[in-house]
Amino acid sequence: MTGYWFLDSEKDWTPPDDLIDFLNAGSPPVYIGFGSMSNRDPETTTKIALDALEQTNQRGILSTGWGGMKNADLPDNVFKIGSVPHNWLFPRCAATVHHGGAGTTAASLKAGIPTVIVPFFSDQPFWGNRIAELGVGTKPIEQKELTIEKLSAAINTV
Repeated sequence: MTGYWFLDSEKDWTPPDDLIDFLNAGSPPVYIGFGSMSNRDPETTTKIALDALEQTNQRGILSTGWGGMKNADLPDNVFKIGSVPHNWLFPRCAATVHHGGAGTTAASLKAGIPTVIVPFFSDQPFWGNRIAELGVGTKPIEQKELTIEKLSAAINTV
């Protein structure tokens, strides 16, 4: 391994005003998103994420990604986004919860925030275990085993 190679960020990207307003309205949120991972039951995954944020009394940013996470009636302490550059957003967050792709893991590490990895397949369990071994996040929670209780415990830990 050579370490991470970071691409330059988009120079013409500007965050939307409502995202800036949300970030400025309280404590740093927990980012929850599973990137390009398709999800057979996005409604359940969204419910787990929202319930875990509620149980841990955390603000959250819910990234819809390709996995279809969605909810029309989000509480005021949760902001839904589509695509936002991780290198801009993550330094403004308290922690991340994600699938454990190499790029998202790298962005979390670079931002210096703790990480909860919910691996789906491929190299993602490796990154989840590395995060835990390094002490910069929890043990990974396999996507098939994701529950409100497990996610709440992991968020509380980080």
